[in-house]
Amino acid sequence: MEYPNTMMTRIQLPSLSSAMYKRSSLMAISEIMGKVVKIDSNTNSGSPRRFAWMVIYIDLRQPLMSKIWIEGKLQRVEYESLPNICFNCA
Repeated sequence: MEYPNTMMTRIQLPSLSSAMYKRSSLMAISEIMGKVVKIDSNTNSGSPRRFAWMVIYIDLRQPLMSKIWIEGKLQRVEYESLPNICFNCA
């Protein structure tokens, strides 16, 4: 039986810097993690919110990233619609 190598999922970037709420910045951030499918229109409006969210394809053969470096700051990444994952033990 073959299993898929990719999966579409929604990610959130909580407390993202207000300077990063531009389409070009969001595309660059999300492309680190996978192929971008959609950036939320409210996120893309340029006005900061509690979090930015977008839909990406993730490679299931690679470990999920719980944090990424953005402009010298460590940014937390939250995945939606995935089973509960412990980044410490799995």
